[in-house]
Amino acid sequence: FTIVILSAAAAVDTSGWRSVWGVIGYGILVVSVLAILFLRRDPESLNLPVDGVAAASVEEEADRYNVISKTFSGAMRHPAFWGFAVGSAAYNLVISGVTLLNESILAELGFGDSFEYAMGAYAFFGLIGNIMADKLTRRFGLRRLMAVAMLLVGIALAVYPLLDSLALIIAHGALLGLAGGVVMVVFFASFGTYFGRQHLGKIQGAAQVLAVLASASGPWIMSASIDAYSSYAPVFYALTPVMLVCAIYAWWMPEAD
Repeated sequence: FTIVILSAAAAVDTSGWRSVWGVIGYGILVVSVLAILFLRRDPESLNLPVDGVAAASVEEEADRYNVISKTFSGAMRHPAFWGFAVGSAAYNLVISGVTLLNESILAELGFGDSFEYAMGAYAFFGLIGNIMADKLTRRFGLRRLMAVAMLLVGIALAVYPLLDSLALIIAHGALLGLAGGVVMVVFFASFGTYFGRQHLGKIQGAAQVLAVLASASGPWIMSASIDAYSSYAPVFYALTPVMLVCAIYAWWMPEAD
């Protein structure tokens, strides 16, 4: 991701958008073929333990996961569903707007020609966040990790209009990437952990709908801010308390039953 982000602008200048999109499209086709060939439905189909937890047999392990499974309606009534789903959606709203309008946002701060570096830092530290989340979840739990990620995003939004150097721009991109890497892991791990896998498709699908709607809204909301106030700062300040509320809710919501 980091290499592509830093090289995409140069590729567009030399070859045009059609060539860049073509390379992306062919890459997706290759990955799709690999997925068809190698992906399997679940660990049991490969006689592997789920989440690394050994059981006497694959059947016993499947039974253990089905016992903790909640129905779709049961998950909707659990506070943790909304903590993870709304928190992830709020992050998606922010990051879709920031990444799509990054050059324009930084131009307002006087760093429009540096957006590649900010996005490169975002992508690289997103990977660091993925790795850290795996380790930290085992120690602190998913809800506390989600709370910290939301707090980091809130801080990033609050200080965005105050960035006044390239070093701070890059550090800010790294902070958003780190938080995003954590949110990504928590989103895909939380629903199965809290609600089991028997109805996971419906449960996580509902959360994904919220995430997609929020992602679609982010650029529109930020564009509305620049149209109304000639600045992105108002929307950043308005979204900061939203992230802090999500952080507080995630910290205190109940653990899995």
